Formats: sequence, structure tokens, C-alpha cells
Amino acid sequence: MDDLNKNINFNRYPPNSNLPKGLLNSNQIKKNFVMEGASMLPKLQDFNQMFRQYANSILSMNETIFPPGHPMFNSEHSISSLKEINDKLLKENMELKKLLEEKSNKKDIHI
Repeated sequence: MDDLNKNINFNRYPPNSNLPKGLLNSNQIKKNFVMEGASMLPKLQDFNQMFRQYANSILSMNETIFPPGHPMFNSEHSISSLKEINDKLLKENMELKKLLEEKSNKKDIHI
């Protein structure tokens, strides 16, 4: 009994239980890891991009409250990017309307 009391931090399992024996089927685990390796690469690249955005936001001290990876962080940037794209399209439309009016005026003059 004294030997059992000495090892107080020893994990105790009930009798007739299945004790953990380390990694079982290590060959199968290796095969699965190799097969799923290609699917892990995009996840790691996403993490890399998220980490770079996080580091950039720390260095530049953005006004945003949400860190990269947060759902609201992506929506803020998508809204701002949509506004920028919309402004560019409006400017392009105005330029094209001016060109169209100039061409129509030239045709009216020649007729």
C-alpha cells in the first residue's frame, strides 16, 4: 500500500478498463496524413494570410476594432472595397457617356 500512496500524481484507472497504449495503427495515420496533406496546404496559406493581415494591422494601427479573421473584419473591408469599385465604375460610366455624346454630336454635324 505504501508504494501506491507514494505516487499520488499517478493516473489511476479502474480494473478491466482499456488503458491508453499510445498511437495505434500508426501506419494508417501516416497514410491519412499523406492523403490529406494537399488539403492542409490551402488552410495553412489562409492562416498565413490572416497572420500577415494581423501583423500589418498591428504595425499600421488601423481604426478598425475587429482583428483579421473576425467575420466583421472581412465585411468592413468588403464594404469599403465595394464602395471603391462602385466609385471607379461611376467615373468610367461618366467618361463613356461623354465620349458617346461627343460621337453623337460629330455624327449630327456631318449629317
